[in-house]
Amino acid sequence: MIEQNSNSSDNVTGSRNTVLLYKKLGETPLECILRHKADTGETRAMTYAGRLDPVAEGGLLCLIGDECKSKAKYLALNKKYTFEILVGFSTDTHDLLGLTEVTPLENLGEMDSKLLHSLQSFIGKQPQVYPAYSSKTVNGVQLHTLARANKLGDIDLPSREVEIFELKLCGTRSIYGKELLNNILNKIDLVKGDFRQEQIKEKWKNVLTGRESNSYEICKIEMHCSSGTYVRALIRDLSKKMGIPMCANSIKRTAVGDFVLPE
Repeated sequence: MIEQNSNSSDNVTGSRNTVLLYKKLGETPLECILRHKADTGETRAMTYAGRLDPVAEGGLLCLIGDECKSKAKYLALNKKYTFEILVGFSTDTHDLLGLTEVTPLENLGEMDSKLLHSLQSFIGKQPQVYPAYSSKTVNGVQLHTLARANKLGDIDLPSREVEIFELKLCGTRSIYGKELLNNILNKIDLVKGDFRQEQIKEKWKNVLTGRESNSYEICKIEMHCSSGTYVRALIRDLSKKMGIPMCANSIKRTAVGDFVLPE
């Protein structure tokens, strides 16, 4: 089973009017705030500055009381992430909570050197197209709503300029298909709400059935980037550049500006 991080709604870092909460895997930002309020008895208004996807976890910067009026200032803070790339699989969401689109590949070999070379091309400022499954709105409608209605062909996906200051390859590991499938299903089961979970789980089962003893590669990366940078979009673009199907196996936000999760 997936183990939840021991950090819950404790004030990881912050002040009376700001707090960096630990959003658990599967939680929504709102659920994280409600958990914090229930645990601490906080009664003041709260909001978060920068959301995290359902299968992402880590630092959720929250503002309390009058500080909510300064949300724009906090939204502009740079971010740090640690994330893992699952090599050989591509999904429509660019993470595990998506429908697999490409037959997985095995025995790709020398991923370290290939990744190191490709990652460097993403350092600096660049336009980044929003993921199709995101909360960005076009004509008042969120992109994920259009994606699920098969209406993305009616629009041009919006983009924004982002800046990546550092990308560090921390290493690679291998995982067998049986363990990979179990991990994926357990993560998806933590997600509440309507995210196509049952359909997605069946698709992963179909893709990995018969491949239980195959070995797949997972690459761990650290990133320091500007506000608004999508880890999933970076993985999507890296996958296109390298010509290899990839998706996020895990995403953890470790810092928002000077608000840093303890190691």
